Amino acid sequence: MTTIKDIATYTGFSVSTVSRVLNHLDNRYSKATEAKIRAAAEHLHYQKNQAASELVTRQSKTIMLVITENSTNFTARLIDGIKASLTKLDYNLLLIYAGNDMDSQIEATNLILMRPVQGVIIVSVPFAERELARIKQAQIPLVFASINYANQDILSVASDDWAIGYQATRYLLDQGHRRIGLAGVDIESYIGQERTRGYRQALLDAGLTYVDRRVFAGDYSWQAGKDAAHYFVHQEPVSAVIGASDYTAVGLLNGAVKLGLSVPTDLSILSIDGTDLSEMVQPALTVIKQDFYKMGVDSMRLLLGIIRGGGQVQSQVIPFKLIERASVSPVEGA
Repeated sequence: MTTIKDIATYTGFSVSTVSRVLNHLDNRYSKATEAKIRAAAEHLHYQKNQAASELVTRQSKTIMLVITENSTNFTARLIDGIKASLTKLDYNLLLIYAGNDMDSQIEATNLILMRPVQGVIIVSVPFAERELARIKQAQIPLVFASINYANQDILSVASDDWAIGYQATRYLLDQGHRRIGLAGVDIESYIGQERTRGYRQALLDAGLTYVDRRVFAGDYSWQAGKDAAHYFVHQEPVSAVIGASDYTAVGLLNGAVKLGLSVPTDLSILSIDGTDLSEMVQPALTVIKQDFYKMGVDSMRLLLGIIRGGGQVQSQVIPFKLIERASVSPVEGA
C-alpha cells in the first residue's frame, strides 16, 4: 500500500508538505506543488487512510464517554441527557469503561489518545492528575460529569457535594436526630471528602460533636450499605443514617430489616441520588435527588462549546432537591 512517505520520496517534497496537500490542512504551497503531489498520488494508487487522518485532525465527529466501572444506577439517565444534546447533530458516541485504579485509567487514556475523538466526557471516574495531564497535552477537549475536582481548571458539570452532605444532615437534624451516621462514602475521593465535610459542618452548626467513627467508608455499593447496617446496629448505634448512594441506602434497608429493625421506626434512612430505585423499595426512600439527565445535557453542551470555540466556558453546578418519602421519621419528643 502506498504511503505519504512513498509519495514524498517520489516527488522530492517533504512528508509534511505531502501530508498538508493530501489532507487539505492549509494552503502554504503553490498550485504547481499541489498538482505534482496529487498526480503522483494518483499514479502510485494512493488511498487515504481515513482513520489515521482523523487521528491527526481530530475531525471524526466522535465523542468518547468514559463510564465508571463501579456499580451505579444513574449513568443510564446521564447518558440519555448526553444523547438528547446530540439530537440532529452528526456526532457518534463511543463508550469505554474505567475504574479508580491506575491501570484501568492508563488504559482508558491510551484509548482516548489513540482514537480520533473530538472530545471526551468522563462520568464519575476520578482520574489521576498524571492521566489528565496526558489528555490535556494532546489538546483534547475534556469535561467531567457527576464529579468535581478541587482543581478549578478542570471543567465539570455536577452537583455541589458539600451542599448535599450538609442538607442531608440538616434535614435529619430537623427531624430531631442527633446520632447520625454516614454510610458507603468513598473518603479517598474528592466527592466523598466534600460530602463528609458538609455532613460534619451541619453537625457542628447544630452544636454537636463530629464523631469520626460514625462515618462508615465504602464504595457506594449495596454491599457497603449492608455492612454499614451491621456496623451501626452492633458497634456504633445511631438513629438515622445517610446512604451515600441509592445502592448503599437499599443495602442499609435490607441489612436493617434482616437484623430485625423496622425502618423508619427503629432506624431512619436518607439516600443520596434519588434514582428510580429509591421508589422501588418499601418503605420508599427519602432522598437528595440529583438531576442526572440535566448533567448529561449540560456536560455535552459544555463540551460542544469547547470544540466549537468562540465563547466563554466554565464549570456548572446542577441543583438538587430533597424529596420526603417514608424512610425517615421524626424523633419522638424532639
